[in-house]
Amino acid sequence: MRWAARQSLEMDAHTLRDCLSVTGVDSPGKSIAARSNGQLIFKKSANQLYYFDVHEMSSHTLRLSRMDPLYDDCQIYDLAFCERGTLLICLQRFATGEFFICEGLIDCTTLVVDITGSVHKTNIVATKGRNVVLICDEVGVVLLSYPIRWQSADNTIELFHATNYLISTIGDKYTISLHSREMFDAVFSSPFISRNHLYLFYGHDYSKFLLIPLTGTSCGKCEVRRTQGSPPPDSYMSKTVQCFEDFALIYANQSVRNTRPNFYLLNLTNLSWYPLNLVLSHHFPNGNISLQKCGEEMVYLHGDCNMSNCIERTHLYQISVEPLSALVRQKRRRKSLNNFNFMNFSTAEQTNNNSSKQSVATNPISRLSIRYLSRFQKKANAKRRLSNKTAISPMNSHEGLVEPQPLRRSHSSSSLHWSADMVELAPQSLHSQLKLAKDMGYSEEVVLAALESQAKNKDGMYVPFESTNAMLDILNQAALRKSASPLPVNTPGSSINDRKASRSSSRNVPRSLSFHGGSPSLSCPRSDELSRLLRTFEAEKARDLEAAESDMALLKARIHDVERINEQYQRNENELRDCIHELQQRNESLISDLEKCENEKIQLSQTIVELQAVTDRLTLENLRNEHQAKDQKELAEHRKKQYDQQISAMEESIRSLTEKCNSLSVDLKDKEKQLLEKSRRIQEMEDRRIAAATGNIAGKDHERIPTKAG
Repeated sequence: MRWAARQSLEMDAHTLRDCLSVTGVDSPGKSIAARSNGQLIFKKSANQLYYFDVHEMSSHTLRLSRMDPLYDDCQIYDLAFCERGTLLICLQRFATGEFFICEGLIDCTTLVVDITGSVHKTNIVATKGRNVVLICDEVGVVLLSYPIRWQSADNTIELFHATNYLISTIGDKYTISLHSREMFDAVFSSPFISRNHLYLFYGHDYSKFLLIPLTGTSCGKCEVRRTQGSPPPDSYMSKTVQCFEDFALIYANQSVRNTRPNFYLLNLTNLSWYPLNLVLSHHFPNGNISLQKCGEEMVYLHGDCNMSNCIERTHLYQISVEPLSALVRQKRRRKSLNNFNFMNFSTAEQTNNNSSKQSVATNPISRLSIRYLSRFQKKANAKRRLSNKTAISPMNSHEGLVEPQPLRRSHSSSSLHWSADMVELAPQSLHSQLKLAKDMGYSEEVVLAALESQAKNKDGMYVPFESTNAMLDILNQAALRKSASPLPVNTPGSSINDRKASRSSSRNVPRSLSFHGGSPSLSCPRSDELSRLLRTFEAEKARDLEAAESDMALLKARIHDVERINEQYQRNENELRDCIHELQQRNESLISDLEKCENEKIQLSQTIVELQAVTDRLTLENLRNEHQAKDQKELAEHRKKQYDQQISAMEESIRSLTEKCNSLSVDLKDKEKQLLEKSRRIQEMEDRRIAAATGNIAGKDHERIPTKAG
């Protein structure tokens, strides 16, 4: 019974149902931003947005407020909501392929997205063979540029954490070089970031993916991971992914075998696929899919209908994913319980087999070892708990295609999130770095010793440190070496090559009174280093001057544009003034015309009164004439009726006479026929009589002839 109940519970957990179904939300693009209060923003055109509220069921078309004239040629690329409620807009300049970000506040009363603050450059450029997407990780919104195919060399990914940059305005794009001993012949797609790792699926084959650590010692070392279970079939041509805390949700659609779309869940802990049972109250979206999560409990699905004869054309669904989170937690809890039971069984068996060694446990030395082991284990557990939020222990990059196994979390990074490394990439000059070192209390001996180990460019000048953390590592190692060894800093073997050592606190380094003061502890003259440092400062000053001149030229161009716009506004204002003056003159003429019309109206009213009197008289005459005409009409009708009766009587008599004539003519014809018949008979009788008479005469003559002969 328990097994059946648990199985039915799991079947319910694998079923996703929509909480809300809306039709008619039409959007030409796939970009969508979702907020927890029910606000949805779609990209409508290059400079317009489509607003829809699922609670109020209201929709509007929003436009962007006027931005800086330098970015008038930029168009909306993608958008997302920040945690503080502002709308993050990603802009693209199609002429150069550059990407920019800015924030906006939605004003539904004026139907405007008010751009607050400046427009920031991300230094990410769209190039051939790369794809640029706007995704989210555990902290916020990330702009990602990744290669579509694996190249033979120079494979890099570029990340820009837009949310953190808008808060701190510090940092630059984070470029990671990808390393692998294998060539990946695949088209990468559906990227998402989870636990400081980037996931790239193999085109239509979702049974394996490319895992890229974003921080730590294994940063950029790619490895291929296989999954288990039932991944989305290759017959699905389109797949859209959204990543949650413990799993990734993929919507597969546009099947070549006319299979209905469906959701698939990837457990990020054991890399297992689970096909879900999607139950929707209306048709399934099958084209132009937009999938956007709203927190960890809700996801919005929008797309074109899979039915060609659907009237609504598009469907929007709000789907709760809380059953999936509960399902993943339940599976993880069940696996942990099984592991715990197995460990208890192994421990009990080992205790029974080694009961003879219990006396050793009472030894003070053993108890001391156990106590130290417990302290070490507590410290290790604390480190693991600190890193469990964001880090995953990667495998060796040379292992190639590995079997599916759980993704273990470990302390693999010096920072809790990869965006902290992006902040360190903010460009700094050597002068500012040395000033920071002086403010932190490092002596000039330590700074010069650290500079000796720093690389130099082709002109022999110092190169700035890679980051503040790298500078602090080198300074701390130089300080430790100075305090531990009386040898000069430039002794052979004292160069610093390993920057991965642990960083000591700057409070242990003694502060110097002056950076430019003399130091008797240096064993060799520092004239070359100081002259080289001076040349470096002069080069940085020249570079800063050139950058300032470039910024001034840019500002002058911007001022010129603003002046041009102001002149245009001034011309428009003058034109409006002239137009207003003309309208005023026209208004005065219209007022005079109105007065004339009023006078004419009075005259017309008098004329109307007179005409009304005439009309009344004519009306009376007309009525009188109408009565007379009516009487005459009735008389004419009466006479006409009499004439009609007489005519009908005459016609009746004529018709009777005609009938009599016809009957008489028929009788005459009959009589004539009879007469003709009688005449014919009489003629026949006459003919017979004549013939008979002629015969008699002939007989008599015959008789006479024989008599004469005798």
